[in-house]
Amino acid sequence: MGTHFAGSKATSVADIVRFNTENPEVYQPYGQQYLEASSESTVTAEDYRAGALQLRSAAAAYLDDLLSEHDVDAIVGIGNNLSGVYPTAGHPAVTVPDGVNSEGIPFGVTFVGPYLGDGDVLGMAYAFEQVTNARVIPPTGFVR
Repeated sequence: MGTHFAGSKATSVADIVRFNTENPEVYQPYGQQYLEASSESTVTAEDYRAGALQLRSAAAAYLDDLLSEHDVDAIVGIGNNLSGVYPTAGHPAVTVPDGVNSEGIPFGVTFVGPYLGDGDVLGMAYAFEQVTNARVIPPTGFVR
């Protein structure tokens, strides 16, 4: 932790929890419970790495199975519903603007491809963008 916060007196999550507890109105408005739970965790760095590798493998298998089972070059969806899966799996994805909904909020179409299929996914997205020309420039001062 010290390498990430050079010059800081905090050397552990417990140090951060302690600091936040001394200044709750400033440093505890959101998420303090996650820091406290983390400081009590018994998960080791090795356990974390093993879990992350297992999760990556499961995510990749899920996407690979979808692609092969349906014999498609990419998974295409409105929005970004698979955003918790494809980055974990290491699969490429790109979202192309596709207009605005009835409330004027922009949305897009996301293309997710196989591992190392970056060029193909970009080509699909580019072709979609050129054919649909659906991007709508939000008005100046657009606030969601």
